[in-house]
Order: sequence, then structure tokens, then C-alpha cells
Amino acid sequence: MRIIAPDDPSTLQIYTGYLFTTPNRPAPGQDVTHTFTGFFEAFAGTGAVAERILYGWLASISVIS
Repeated sequence: MRIIAPDDPSTLQIYTGYLFTTPNRPAPGQDVTHTFTGFFEAFAGTGAVAERILYGWLASISVIS
């Protein structure tokens, strides 16, 4: 949860994220990709518009062995 203005509850943004690794159980020396993805909910007062309150995001990094 991100609170932009502590005295104004309408400024809350709620983040939900998921972290996973591919392959799930890498063997020693095997290349691995870590992916972090999810969405956040922004309400009136946080810069969101009435037509859209959900915003998705994704980040990943590959570790080459």
C-alpha cells in the first residue's frame, strides 16, 4: 500500500505483485529468469481517471550462467 497523503484516505494506492522464477528449480549452472509482475489500484485523488483504476506492470531479469 502506498499512502500519498496520510490525512487523506482517497490518496491510497494498493499494489499486488507476484514473483516467479523460470525454471522453477534451476539446476546448478542453468540460466534463470526472475519475473516480478502485478498491478496497482489507484483511486480518485491519486492521479487515476474514472475510466481506469487498474494499472499493470512487469519487470524481469535473466541471470546467464
